[in-house]
Amino acid sequence: MRLGRHSRIVDDSESVFSAKSALSFGLKELSRPNLTYRLGILWVILDPFITAAIYGFLMVVVRGNFRGFSVLLGVLTLQAMNRAISRNIALNIANEPFPLMHTPTRPLLMSRFSTDVTQAAMIGIAGSIIIIPMVEAPISLMFHLTLICMALAFLGVSIGIILSPPAVVVRDIQKFVSYLLLASLFLQAVLYDYEMTSGHHRDVLSFLPHTLGVEWVRHIVSGEPYPFTMLHVAKVSVVWLTLLFVGLMRADRSRWRLTTWV
Repeated sequence: MRLGRHSRIVDDSESVFSAKSALSFGLKELSRPNLTYRLGILWVILDPFITAAIYGFLMVVVRGNFRGFSVLLGVLTLQAMNRAISRNIALNIANEPFPLMHTPTRPLLMSRFSTDVTQAAMIGIAGSIIIIPMVEAPISLMFHLTLICMALAFLGVSIGIILSPPAVVVRDIQKFVSYLLLASLFLQAVLYDYEMTSGHHRDVLSFLPHTLGVEWVRHIVSGEPYPFTMLHVAKVSVVWLTLLFVGLMRADRSRWRLTTWV
């Protein structure tokens, strides 16, 4: 009897221990991927909260006001830009492709631009091949869509490279940017046309390069008036190009701060 009672106690203690171990292991597995971020396990709460907020905005505000070819043009142009941002914000510009020698910064940057801009051109060409017969769009769409995708990819590479040095040091920045890119699918003129917006939302969209680009290709397909003047396009382009130029000029200095070369 005593032996049986002892064995039951041992079994009960082992089951309790196993349950505690499993719970502890599960919590570690949940928190471990976030330990490299400055906000740490707070991301366990932030991840589902931000995701729910973004999709909640889609359901409540955007609803079902979609136009087939318009949405496709919005998605293609946004993909060209966001893919370039995502690929380059995680870039550690201090890494040397040739470990035994220092590679100048300019060739490294040029390789990033050539890769992503070429991929964006493929997006524009492939998208045109699908859209032209689908909605009987003019053949010139292939030129315009490809050019817009390449321009937005150039912008995306620049933004990614500028943000990559602080994102390498503080990886939380990559998290925030990834959610911002997800939210841009709903906040920018992707699932809806610029003309469907109003108020401050409309004002902000008018100064975003993606809006200028996607509305131009929509104008090419539908024949509807382009909502912006060429003077406005020129002003917005000059402001963004100036900011990107200044940021890229600092890339070499940022690289030397991160590198081990002396």
